Amino acid sequence: MLARKSRKNFIENKTEENNLLRAAGYIRLSVNKADQPSDSIENQKKIIGGYSETNFDLQLEKFYIDDKASGRDFNRPAFNEMIEDIRAGKINCVIVKDLSRLGRSLIDVGYYVQMFFPGQKIRFISIANGIDTLDGMRNIIFGKLPGDHISLTSLMDEQYAIDISKKTQSVLKNYIEEGKHVAPRAPYGYRKSDCDYHTLVPDAESAIVVKKIFSMAFVRISINEIVRQLNAKGIPTPISYAVSQGLKGNYNRGNGLWNSRTVKDILLNRTYVGDLEQGKDKHVVQDTHEPLVCRDVFDVVQQLISEGASISPNKTNAPCEDNILRGKVICGCCGRKMQRRKGSGNANWHFFTCISNNRLGAGHCTGMYIRESDIMDAIFREVKSYIHDNEAAFITYVDRKSVLEVNEKQLARQINEQREVSRSRYENFIRGIVDKEDYTFERNKRETLHTELQNINNQIKWQNEKYEQYLLFCNALNDKEKIGQLVADCILNVSVLANGQINVKWRDS
Repeated sequence: MLARKSRKNFIENKTEENNLLRAAGYIRLSVNKADQPSDSIENQKKIIGGYSETNFDLQLEKFYIDDKASGRDFNRPAFNEMIEDIRAGKINCVIVKDLSRLGRSLIDVGYYVQMFFPGQKIRFISIANGIDTLDGMRNIIFGKLPGDHISLTSLMDEQYAIDISKKTQSVLKNYIEEGKHVAPRAPYGYRKSDCDYHTLVPDAESAIVVKKIFSMAFVRISINEIVRQLNAKGIPTPISYAVSQGLKGNYNRGNGLWNSRTVKDILLNRTYVGDLEQGKDKHVVQDTHEPLVCRDVFDVVQQLISEGASISPNKTNAPCEDNILRGKVICGCCGRKMQRRKGSGNANWHFFTCISNNRLGAGHCTGMYIRESDIMDAIFREVKSYIHDNEAAFITYVDRKSVLEVNEKQLARQINEQREVSRSRYENFIRGIVDKEDYTFERNKRETLHTELQNINNQIKWQNEKYEQYLLFCNALNDKEKIGQLVADCILNVSVLANGQINVKWRDS
């Protein structure tokens, strides 16, 4: 404990009301968690509180606490608040556990201890370092030279901070190169694994939102419309969701609504395809964690954003320069194929008409007529309906495929193991060591595994086919080549009925 001075040495610094110094306890806990347990907030409070209680000239008014704050940066909320209170005359003494809690920068610590505090007539006490300035003078109990003591301590603290920084940067660099996640918080849609703090795993609730955002962007829904839908459904923003899950700290939550910047940042983040891009040099390691989005979907969205596309479907009534409906438009009256014709004059539109009466004579057909744009509108309506109906399956496609592939690998391994067992049983059967029933049981077991593996392979193939079909439908909304491919591959015919109704018959229906 510091030596005590005579009461008359403190007369000029005491308050008129109670003859006590109004003391502030300043506490800082390091952001990099490099501090010892003795530097915990509670322990610093205990040390400062105990010191003030044993010194009759001090009245501890308030603790100013900066949690997870770097000692090399003095722009800290609680520290700035304390400085303002000092300037306002609310505080005339500052107490810290040790100089490193004030800061780890030699220049900044020296400024406050040797210039700012004396200039404001503030008494400064660093308990562990034995520093106590009196009457605005830089005096240290035990008769040591203040300049030497403070400079040496600060210099040691600064060198310590530099060493810690170098070691930390080296470790982080290795983690980044190894594909370990190093940021304090997991990105929206993920959480830190309970088994490995540097591994990301999907967060059940927010991952669904991320998949939904990519799904909407992929089908050319504009970013502004995505924002509108998220806010309309009351989905919490990433920061609001993180706070609801226990995130602590003074974070700017804004107005609590989604905005285009947040959505675009999510769409540009390659973390969602299972890669990590980290560090100042943007070092990339692929396939470090479970993806939420397929790479082809991600790539399409990146292309749309880079081209400055509004990510919204083109008008569906635009004319088709090529006859992509050739041979597919059927008259609902006579069942014959309808012919494509161009509008009269210089009109930039086409129509389909039934020419059965021209070929076979009047009375063979009522003579169907339909604009090409009306047919295309009907096709696009069904395409959009298909996308809407299959969106949920598309969002979970990555998850299902991942599970199937894991099961596929497990079964393949079991089959290899069973093959060895069957070979051994067969040899023992030939030698008469085991009977035919045991041998047959092992052979049937292997055949059962083969059947299960074939079933899984068929499921994977079916999943891929449905997925490719979904992609084709999505791309068809905004790509002339894709809509042509969709019509050619997926549409059997289009029937035009007398009441103007259009029936699209798909190949799998």
